[in-house]
Amino acid sequence: MANKKISQLTTTTTADDNSWIVMNDSGNTATYRIKRVDLLSGTTEPAGMVSGTGTDSIKSADFLTSTDATASGTASLAIGKGATATGNNSIHISNGNIGATSMGNNSIWLGGGNIFDGSQHISIGYSSYHQGGSNQISIGWETATQGNNSIAIGGNYGGAANRASRNYSMTIGNGNASNACVEGIIMGNQNNIITGSGQRGIIIGALNQISSTGTNNMILGGENNSLTGTTSYTNLIGLNAFTSPVASNTTYVDKLVGIGNSTQLNTGGGTNTQTAGSKNNFVVGSGNTIGGSSSFHAVFGENNSNTNGNHALGSFIFGRNCNANNANNRWSVIFGNGCSVNATTGYVFGDNSNVNGDYGLSIGTNIVNAGRFSFAYGDGNRVISNYNLALGMDNDIESGEYNAEIGGTQHRNPSGSYNGYLAGQSNSNTTSNYSAFISGYDNEITGTGTYNSIINGSGNTISSKTRAVMLGTDNRTAIDNDTTHTENLYSFGQQYTHTTSQTGTTISVDMNQGNTHFIQATGNLDLTLTNLKEGGEYNIMVETTGNFTMSALGTAGFSQKMNTNFMNLTNTGFVQLRFVCVNGYIACWHVDLF
Repeated sequence: MANKKISQLTTTTTADDNSWIVMNDSGNTATYRIKRVDLLSGTTEPAGMVSGTGTDSIKSADFLTSTDATASGTASLAIGKGATATGNNSIHISNGNIGATSMGNNSIWLGGGNIFDGSQHISIGYSSYHQGGSNQISIGWETATQGNNSIAIGGNYGGAANRASRNYSMTIGNGNASNACVEGIIMGNQNNIITGSGQRGIIIGALNQISSTGTNNMILGGENNSLTGTTSYTNLIGLNAFTSPVASNTTYVDKLVGIGNSTQLNTGGGTNTQTAGSKNNFVVGSGNTIGGSSSFHAVFGENNSNTNGNHALGSFIFGRNCNANNANNRWSVIFGNGCSVNATTGYVFGDNSNVNGDYGLSIGTNIVNAGRFSFAYGDGNRVISNYNLALGMDNDIESGEYNAEIGGTQHRNPSGSYNGYLAGQSNSNTTSNYSAFISGYDNEITGTGTYNSIINGSGNTISSKTRAVMLGTDNRTAIDNDTTHTENLYSFGQQYTHTTSQTGTTISVDMNQGNTHFIQATGNLDLTLTNLKEGGEYNIMVETTGNFTMSALGTAGFSQKMNTNFMNLTNTGFVQLRFVCVNGYIACWHVDLF
């Protein structure tokens, strides 16, 4: 068949693998044919893809570009102008030139002007740089990776390339000129982690820098911050132009607002813990725990716990080794060290103090407050029962209610209610109610009596008495009910007593009504004296209206000793009867007045 121009051939739509395609040379001087399947496979020139020099390699046909592609690595692929896939299992798609003499094994290069050294790299973009190491990823314009497993994503900004220079480092952003930190992370623009910095530094923001030689430092947010020195576990959050952090294990923040169910800030060496069921809590410190399904708690400090049950709400702990662990704890407050609230609601301020009774309050050191609505303040006080008050040191209310120990030390109230202690030391009320101590030392009220008092003095005892008072006595025992006991009595003014007045012939005089009495006798007088006391002195003024005698005298408990004229009364006049009780006797005599 004579040569024909393409335009002279008959057209066809057949496209199976047995079809032939007729082709002319560029000058239309020669006509030849090629099988369709061979054209697509590149077996015969001209074609799109051809075999490279490496085993099982593929490259773009030379005629397609002005600079030939090279696929010399085993199972390599090179497509584009000057593409060079020299490493085994490598891929290069580009229209530029490779800057290194070889491309590492198992690498992928999409772009132009990149420089390879090492293996197992991925490069996407323009002018990426891989130096040494392996498993690097570089994406963008002028990104650089120089450590094993390093990642750089971004581009040039302000004349600075985006770099990840150490093993396991990652830089995302633009113009981050240095990430020289093992396992360092940079996200943002124009940040730097300087060579020599410790491991695991993190920067998120812009224009920030870490140069501390310590480890695990972080700048989060903000700009123009600098973390220098030797600190470790130091964090700058949301600051601007802050340049002087000096403490390790410290977070620097300007303002902090928690939004959400719970907020937690871990400081120090420990980790705070909140169970999944807890919510709306705020925790700051180290080693703190909020458990159960509790809510609305705030915990500040170290090793505190609030492991309440489902009904716990709103407790506040500020301190160390404190806890509020009652299942129904609500609205409790703890300030201090080693303190606890194991009640529905309690308040503790101090050291190693606790409240075990509902609505109790403890302020001080080494306090046990197990009473409901009780208050303990001081050092070493112990309140076990309800509605009591202990203020002082080493005071103890073991039983009874509505007692108060105010001031002083080592007072004891093992039983009894409505008792009071004011100042003093080592006073004790074992069973009595409504009794009191004011100052004094080592005094005791015991037995079944009530309304007793010991004021000052030492070593005194009131036993099974009622309304007995010990006033400034020393090692004395109360003698009688309704009696004030004292050592000596000096009066700057008058001494006077209650008086009674009676008229008749049969008269009984109660000496508990006073020491001085008046009788108007209207006949012979039958007189009885009651409640006479050993050591008592008594006076009775008798007015007679005739010539009468004393027909009888009763002095129960005392033998009478009287002068011979005692029973004769003044005829129509006044006589003073006088009595003194001593040693079981009562001395009786009278004085005629007029």
